[in-house]
Amino acid sequence: MTHHPKPTIDGPLFAMARASDPSTSHEAANRMNASGTTGEHERTILRTLMRLGEPATNAEIAAACELDMVAVARRMAGLERAGEIERLPKRVCRVKNTNAIVWRLK
Repeated sequence: MTHHPKPTIDGPLFAMARASDPSTSHEAANRMNASGTTGEHERTILRTLMRLGEPATNAEIAAACELDMVAVARRMAGLERAGEIERLPKRVCRVKNTNAIVWRLK
């Protein structure tokens, strides 16, 4: 098993709202960032993947931590862009029993 360093994310890795998004999306993103929720979700996901010790789907990650699947899914693209995780080919999720993207730590 590969050992990864503890996550050291202090805040969100990327903007949570696109320039083309409505102002309400930017307001929500600002609240999430100001409260520290975004960074905490990212840290939770990375810690969970470390603890699992194997690639996992959004639903599998959610089942192993206190986040719901939507909260997990919303953080994955930013974590991927930051080089923290990588996307693997789809497989059947052990939680949802449907094909799903699989993620692993880099």
